[in-house]
Amino acid sequence: MGESQSPAELVEKAENDTSLRWGNQRAELFSNAARIIHEAGKEEDARKLFWDSLLFNMSLIGYNRKTKSRERFAPLVGFSNGEVFPDKRKFIKEQLEYYRTRAESVRNPILKARYYDILWELEGDHVSARKAIDEYLACVPIYLGNGWESEIADSLTRSLALSSTLNDMEKIGTVRTEILRTIETLASQRKYRYLLEIINACVDYNTHFREEDFYLFIKYLQEAVDYYRKEVKDGFNLERAFLQTLMDVYKLVSKEDESQRCRKEIAESYENESEWKFHNYPQGASISAAIIQEAIKSYSEIGDAKKVEVLKRLLKERTEISVEKEMVTISVPIEIPGQAIQALVQRYTSLSLNDSLTKIIGDDLFIPNIDSIRRNVSTQKDVAPLSFIVPRVSIRNDNPVLVTTTDEEILEEHVLGQVAMSYMLYGGLLNEVIDALMKEKGLDAESLINFLSGFNLYDEDRLQLIKVGLKRYFEGDYVSSIHVLVPQIEAALRKILGKIGKSTTVYNNEVLQERTLDNIIRIPELKEHIGENLWYYLKVFLVDKVGDNLRNDVSHGLIEYQRCNKTIATLIIHILLILNRYEA
Repeated sequence: MGESQSPAELVEKAENDTSLRWGNQRAELFSNAARIIHEAGKEEDARKLFWDSLLFNMSLIGYNRKTKSRERFAPLVGFSNGEVFPDKRKFIKEQLEYYRTRAESVRNPILKARYYDILWELEGDHVSARKAIDEYLACVPIYLGNGWESEIADSLTRSLALSSTLNDMEKIGTVRTEILRTIETLASQRKYRYLLEIINACVDYNTHFREEDFYLFIKYLQEAVDYYRKEVKDGFNLERAFLQTLMDVYKLVSKEDESQRCRKEIAESYENESEWKFHNYPQGASISAAIIQEAIKSYSEIGDAKKVEVLKRLLKERTEISVEKEMVTISVPIEIPGQAIQALVQRYTSLSLNDSLTKIIGDDLFIPNIDSIRRNVSTQKDVAPLSFIVPRVSIRNDNPVLVTTTDEEILEEHVLGQVAMSYMLYGGLLNEVIDALMKEKGLDAESLINFLSGFNLYDEDRLQLIKVGLKRYFEGDYVSSIHVLVPQIEAALRKILGKIGKSTTVYNNEVLQERTLDNIIRIPELKEHIGENLWYYLKVFLVDKVGDNLRNDVSHGLIEYQRCNKTIATLIIHILLILNRYEA
C-alpha cells in the first residue's frame, strides 16, 4: 500500500480518510511513511511516525469483552513466552507526550479519540479522558454515515464507561442523550444487532438512566426478538441474547412476570433451534444434541421437570446418531500481520548466525505453552460450551482411533487440537526465520551441521545422517528430509533417556529391544526432565494417534505426500535443535 505515494500523502490519508475502518490500515500508512523517511535519513521524524503505527496497531477492547482491569488497548499478537506486539508497557514518556501533541493537532475524531484514550489508560489523565469522550461522540455521525454499527456501539459504550468512571454528570447526560438518539436511529433502520451492546452497557450503568428510558429499551428489544425469531433464518442466538437483555431490563422496572416469560422463551428457543438444525445442518444430530443440553438446563432452571425428561430421551437419540454417523474436521486459518512477523524475524537476524541458532535452542517462543492453552480451552468452554458436550470420534486412516465421551476426555481432545494448531502456526513463523537466516546469514546444511557438532547430543555418525536430511531440506526435497530426520529425533531422545539413568532397552516377547519413540515419550522421568511443554509438543507431533503421529506414519508408510511439506520439515529441525538443551 502506498508505494508510489510520498510520506506526506501517506500521513495525510492516515489522518483524514474517514473511510479507513480498521486501525491497522492507518498503522500501515504510518509505517510506510516512516520507512521512506528513515531511508532518507530523517531518523527522528521516522521514529515518531513509527509511534503512530504502534498505537494504531493496538487492538481496542470493546465493552462486550469486559476485563477486570478495564483495559482499552491490547496487543495485536502475543507469543507463548509472554512477549507481545505492540507492547504498551514499553511506551516511553516522550512517546506519550507526542501522542498528546498529536491529539491536539489532528482534526479527525477517530484519531483524536485514540490518542486521548491511550493517555487516560497509561497516565490516568482525567482531562484526556473527558476529551476522549467528546471525540468518541463526534465519531458516531461518521460511523452512522459509513454504516459501521459495531464502531457506533463501541464509541457509545466507551463514552458511557469513561463518563461513569469519572463520575462526570455533565458528560453522563450528554452520553445518555446521544445513546437514546442513536438507538432510535438504528431501530428505525431495523439495524438491531448492535443495540445489544449499547443497551447492555446501559443496564450495567442503570443509575444514569430514567424509567422512561428503560421502557424505550423494552420496546426496541422486543422488536429485535420478533425480528430474529420471525424474519432471520437461524437467528436463534441473537433471539436469545435479546431475550436475556429484555429479561434484565424488566427486572429494573420490577416486572418479574415479564422477566419470567423471557426465561421460558429462552428455553423454547433452544428447543426450536435443536429441531431446526437437526433437519437443516450437516452433522445435524451432533449440533442438535449440544443444543438440547442447553434446553434441558434452561427448562431445569424454570422448574419444568416434564419437559426435561422428554428432552433427555431426545438427547440420547441424537447422541447415538451423532456417534454412529457424524464426524467433523475443523480447520482455523490464522493470519499474523507482516509487521509482527518482521519484528519476530529481527529477533534472530540481528544476531550472528551461531548466536541466532543458540537463541532458537534456548527460546520457548516456538513451543506450545500447555498451561496457557488449557486456560484458553477452559475459557472457550465457558463462552461457547456446545463443542464440549457432544462425544467426539477421531478417525485416522479411515479407522476410528479414539472416542471421547467424558467431559475430561472431550476437554483434553480440545487441548490436544490447540497444541497442534499452535505448533503448526509456530512452524510457519519458523519458516520465516529460517528463510531470513538463509538470505542474510548464509544458513545452509553445512553451517547448521557445524553448529550442531558443537554439542554432545549427536555423534559423528548421527551428524552425517542429519546432514543428508538437512541437504534435502535446503534443496526443497521435504519428502526425503522428513524420512531421514524423524528417526534422528528418536535416537536423540534415547540418548537423553540414558543420561537421566533410564534404560534405553526393554524386553518384548523375551527379546531385548531398543525402546520405540512412543515408549520413550511415555516415560514419566523424561517428561519431568524436559518439562511438560516440550513433552506435550513431542507427544502430539510425533506419536499421538489423534495428533500428527508423525513418527509412526513415517515408519509404517502411512504418511500422505501433502503432509511432507516445508512446515513439518522445519518443525523437525526445530526439535533437533532444542533437544540440545538436554545434551548428554
